Amino acid sequence: MKKLLYGTTALATAGLLFGAAGEAKAADRLELGVHGYMQQWMVLNDIGLTNVEDGAGKHPFDWAAVDQKHNSEVCFTGSYKYDNQVTIGVDVQLEANTSGDQIDESYLWISTEGFGKVIIGDENNAAYLMQVTAPTGGLSHNQGVLTSLPNQGFVIAPQGFAFDDTTMGGTLLRFDDNDSGKFTYISPRFAGFQIGASYWPNFESGGDNNNSIQRVAGATGPGTTGNINGAALGINYKEKFGDVGVEASLGGMYGDTPPVAGSNDLFAGSAGLLLTFGGFEVGGSYTQAQGDRSATQQYDGYSYDVGVAYTTGPYKVGLAYQRGKNEGNPDNSSEQHADYLILSGTYTMGPGVRIIAGLYAADLDGEDGAAAANQVKEFSAIGGGAGITLSF
Repeated sequence: MKKLLYGTTALATAGLLFGAAGEAKAADRLELGVHGYMQQWMVLNDIGLTNVEDGAGKHPFDWAAVDQKHNSEVCFTGSYKYDNQVTIGVDVQLEANTSGDQIDESYLWISTEGFGKVIIGDENNAAYLMQVTAPTGGLSHNQGVLTSLPNQGFVIAPQGFAFDDTTMGGTLLRFDDNDSGKFTYISPRFAGFQIGASYWPNFESGGDNNNSIQRVAGATGPGTTGNINGAALGINYKEKFGDVGVEASLGGMYGDTPPVAGSNDLFAGSAGLLLTFGGFEVGGSYTQAQGDRSATQQYDGYSYDVGVAYTTGPYKVGLAYQRGKNEGNPDNSSEQHADYLILSGTYTMGPGVRIIAGLYAADLDGEDGAAAANQVKEFSAIGGGAGITLSF
């Protein structure tokens, strides 16, 4: 593994604060290692669309029946344990295939065995990090999962859909807080239980640059179409009773809605349960949310997933189902829903190398009423995918 020397004034100051020698030799400083992953996929799709408003009576979209998809990151991580048993680490994740940002997550963490872990920077909130969701065979339906196939890149969104930032995208507590700059605390695990809490001043999906004190400024600027003063609390339980393993989670999330975005604050809660026995996994999760996302879109809705998986040796197979529902635009009786069913399997060739393949069916219905020009009201598809994922 390639090693990069990393020594800055900030880390030197941190060393002084935590009892490390201020004149530490370069060999004693934190070193960054390079690791990451690469995914390359072949995807097959058979898509049906409904658009009742297009002038020619046809939808304006074209798609590839056979497509190539990819998702890769290069991560720079490292940590150093000082003589007083305090460990300080960093994690910077570079997107190999950019869309909205070049850097994904970027944060610093501090931990001790007795106190727990503090995370400062662009990372998911504590409730998100501690959630338990349905098992899969390798292809995931849930938002933000690296091996997710039937998401925005594989479906054409009906008018008004928001996917990952509402209950349409899955059960994870994201809701426009995708790596916002924040402060997070994760406790040590005691008697199977672990708790976590987060606070972030501004919802910034994608971990955008937030080096500005400005949040809400009339018609433009940060925070005008989203929430502020975010908070999350998560509780996770993990224990084994004989041959049966139990994992469970409870989580909650809050966001203050500025007047330019609406009048109802964001409240969301989730619960998840996973049971394991031998090579079997059975579980699911449920999330409900309410509040205003913007002047024209709500968070109001629910989502749930259920799944079963079986692992034997290097092979794993699983079946999972997810349903999401969201109210959409508050000015009409809109209602959106999304359904996914996925059968998939994984073969682990060796350390860091997996072959994943599966079939999926998806059905997405947009808001009540007709879709606008160049939009679709409904989307349905059946398809499959196969890919190789490498971790290094």
